[in-house]
Amino acid sequence: FWRSLEAASGRSDLITMAVSELAKRVEAQQVASERSQSAPGSTDSLLFVLRKEIQAMKTNWSGEPLKLQMGEKTPPLISERLFALVRSVGRSSYGPTQTNLETMALIQKELEAFEGQIQALRSGLDKVDAALERAGAPPIKN
Repeated sequence: FWRSLEAASGRSDLITMAVSELAKRVEAQQVASERSQSAPGSTDSLLFVLRKEIQAMKTNWSGEPLKLQMGEKTPPLISERLFALVRSVGRSSYGPTQTNLETMALIQKELEAFEGQIQALRSGLDKVDAALERAGAPPIKN
């Protein structure tokens, strides 16, 4: 259990970094698209869709910024579930309870969903990179 909790925490950190990287990448692609020789709209619509998907993913991952005020009802975030799990089993000499095991299963399921979304978004951004390269856009440095 402890190793799976440690792995889930690491996966959570990787997803946080990946979401940030995706947001930066789509912004860089937008700038490259504006500076390319291609006709307007060729990659703009795909970039618009990808930007909206990344923003929705950011909101699902970090929460709605306007609703993070004290007392607002929001669905639990993975980071909140992980914190509650660590707090619950951190000083326990008994081990994880059934609720802890169920929470860990929820966390694993949500992490897998986010990782799938990240892979799909990366492949979409790769397609945009190829289209921008064909259009003569300036190279994007990582």
